[in-house]
Amino acid sequence: MGSILGENYFEEKGCELNISKSFSINMAKKESAYELPENQKEALDNWITLNILPQKTPEKPYASYALKLLFEESPDGFFIANPQFKEAMVRCGFSPVNKNKLNWDFRVSLNLQG
Repeated sequence: MGSILGENYFEEKGCELNISKSFSINMAKKESAYELPENQKEALDNWITLNILPQKTPEKPYASYALKLLFEESPDGFFIANPQFKEAMVRCGFSPVNKNKLNWDFRVSLNLQG
């Protein structure tokens, strides 16, 4: 495989190559695969800061995926993966209700700015 694709092909693509005894190939993305460029991180963090507020009273939480879609549909939004949005929420000081779920719930209120 190294001679066809090059010795470091999978490493250069941000993947780890794991070959089990049954010769199946499992490609797992490294954590850095979800890294956003700094200008996109800044835009996302700015949108979260302006549009999402901590809840003052415990009400129905918002799922990370639903909040991500609101960001993407906003005038300055762009496509991001759910893990990128979850990371941004934590970076902006929000804590998920349960980190073990695929879509994290956040106890927040919306203050959508258009």
